[in-house]
Amino acid sequence: MTMAGDEVAARMTKIMRIFIQGQSIAENGSELVLIGKQLNEIENEYRSVAFEAASMAIAISDFESGAGLKLWSEFNKKYGGKHASQIHSGLGWAIALKGISLTDILVNIEPLMQYRVADGCGYYEGIFRQQSALKNKLIPDTYSKYPEGYDQGIGRSVYYSAKGDIEKIPGIINEFPETRQADLWRGVAIACVYVGGCDEKMLNRIFDLSGRYYKQLQVGAALVSRARHDAESVTPYVESACKIWCHSTFSEVIAITSKTESATDSADGAYKKLMNAIIQELSPISTGIEK
Repeated sequence: MTMAGDEVAARMTKIMRIFIQGQSIAENGSELVLIGKQLNEIENEYRSVAFEAASMAIAISDFESGAGLKLWSEFNKKYGGKHASQIHSGLGWAIALKGISLTDILVNIEPLMQYRVADGCGYYEGIFRQQSALKNKLIPDTYSKYPEGYDQGIGRSVYYSAKGDIEKIPGIINEFPETRQADLWRGVAIACVYVGGCDEKMLNRIFDLSGRYYKQLQVGAALVSRARHDAESVTPYVESACKIWCHSTFSEVIAITSKTESATDSADGAYKKLMNAIIQELSPISTGIEK
């Protein structure tokens, strides 16, 4: 593994620590305001991770008390402006952990965020139920209506499992049916850009390894750019991914995501429409080689 790969692995370890910290804050807290205050004291770069963990813990508490996501909805309403993607992903963790029907829960979730909930379910399955999710490649019936989100989460789990050894990734993804591989690569991209630690050489190598799915790397970089912009936690790694994968500046990518989100309606298939719109708007690859 390269030195950059070691850096990626170290950052993943830090993310796990912050996740556990955020979960503990929520489990031991009594009021959302106090929970939020403690979460906001966590290092800004990965603060959204703490909110994701807290979201999971609060949703689990709601499920166990029969509260119908009352506290979770209040938590999301209060802090979702900055951490929407992670808070909805945390709900997905809770759904997967407790074996709750995803379809029943998503009735009251806005369409674009439904797929981030499914993403959280996929990530959980890929990390904690590897036999069925990664080896047997099963998609539980409860997730089958949201394959783009679920497999995006599986892709994130693949990146985390590789722990910075990016050469392992294509071999894992290529074992999946071809119809699932684009979503898996987008998940890899989201995890890669959010975690950070990749130098330009690694980013270029991931681009090459993605082959004809390189556009999913662009979408992943755009989605993370928007999430980090909202959370006010932009990193040089995000800017590098915009430059190398999208041939655009961070500001240009944010303008594109804002434009495409506002133009995407709230009907079924909103997330897929958003991804396609981002692909259409992003600068074309300027290598002269269509992958």
